[in-house]
Amino acid sequence: SWTKFQKIVKFFNFLKSYGGLMDMAKPEYLLTLKEFTRLIHSDHYRKDILGADGKTKDEVKFRLSELEDEFEQRSKQAWETVLYQIIKVFILQRITPTTYADLPGISKKGGMISEWMSNSNVYSLSECILLKWLAYHHKKLNPESYREPIRFDVDLMDGVFLRSVIISHVPTLHEQLSFNEGPLDSKARLIKNIIKAMKTIGLPLELTEEDFASPVARDMMIICLFLYQSLPNYLPKATIDFEGRLAESITKTIEFSNPSRKLITYYARIEGCRDFTLEQDVVQLEGKGKKGSKTSLKIHMLPRFSRSQQARLTLVGQGKDGTAVA
Repeated sequence: SWTKFQKIVKFFNFLKSYGGLMDMAKPEYLLTLKEFTRLIHSDHYRKDILGADGKTKDEVKFRLSELEDEFEQRSKQAWETVLYQIIKVFILQRITPTTYADLPGISKKGGMISEWMSNSNVYSLSECILLKWLAYHHKKLNPESYREPIRFDVDLMDGVFLRSVIISHVPTLHEQLSFNEGPLDSKARLIKNIIKAMKTIGLPLELTEEDFASPVARDMMIICLFLYQSLPNYLPKATIDFEGRLAESITKTIEFSNPSRKLITYYARIEGCRDFTLEQDVVQLEGKGKKGSKTSLKIHMLPRFSRSQQARLTLVGQGKDGTAVA
């Protein structure tokens, strides 16, 4: 247990070297209860951590008993802190003014960063950019009733900003996420519809209404970070033109190849004009280098009207282990 404890200490120091704030967690609480109990009764721990040399046996025994009773709660807090700091250090900090300006769906003007963001004593620059991203898409959809989010908890609890950013990337969800500003029942319904909409488009994020009723800023920030990374993938990558005569079937083919070595399954969905149909709605690709790593998907169109029609094809990928892929 002492050896494992020392390895965890080194891991904590590693995170600290990259800017991780680890003061709220202690390395020993990442051990199992059995390992923790064995550790705190070791001579190393008593001497180096508890400073047991100046305490009576009863005092040491009482303190060890307290530590065991506190373990479950402290362990949960420690793991939450560690996981959050890993996300903050290795994922959140990738959000920079440069990467934000290049993000799909952001205009040149919208990609400009305000000076105050670099000087905030509340949020990091990356967190400020996340808030700006929400504000940008909210203003895009609501130019007349525009407001800026300044907090991840209170400002996001009504779901309005999440609604805007989702619709901005997936316009076909506009009707599903419609609501009337003001009434509480409308906002409660919006939260339910946001949770449902995210499942509809295949975003693997488990949300509950309680997450919005009593929002935790840290958790809501992670939700925004997840959407920031995921939603740009839903913007159209290309346009396929179908030209033909009325009642004359037209077929176009999309070629797929799997760049990874793992099995990927794509679930295809067409939204919009019903003139467009898919030959199949599931496409499975074997790992790179294997037979079946390349395939195709046929899209059929049978025009019923002379005017131009549109539809949107969405492909949601899922790995063999059930995790979402691009």
